[in-house]
Amino acid sequence: MKIAGRHYFCVFGDCGKNAAALDHPRKLEAAVKTAIRRAGMTLFGVHSKHFRPQGITLLAIIGESHVSVHTYPESKTCVIDILTCGREGDPEKAAEALKKFFRPASVRVKKFSF
Repeated sequence: MKIAGRHYFCVFGDCGKNAAALDHPRKLEAAVKTAIRRAGMTLFGVHSKHFRPQGITLLAIIGESHVSVHTYPESKTCVIDILTCGREGDPEKAAEALKKFFRPASVRVKKFSF
């Protein structure tokens, strides 16, 4: 079966070792850009919203599809969605780079190929 794309859905829990990053838009954007580069993906643009009193939603449009991150500082949690179409880019490498950045105590990942 030819793979048309890959989808990674990650929940990083208890990011207390880097909790400040959950509410720091510039640091989050830099981490996502680094993850995209390490995964061999093509970045087209990033848009984010910093909510008050806390939390960030960030969407990176990539040539292969998208990377989104939603942070929940109040529970030290973030949810990451990485979708790639075609065979370009490696969503697993992007997820690993973000895992190193957030340093979560718990990780749940669902992987899909289609």
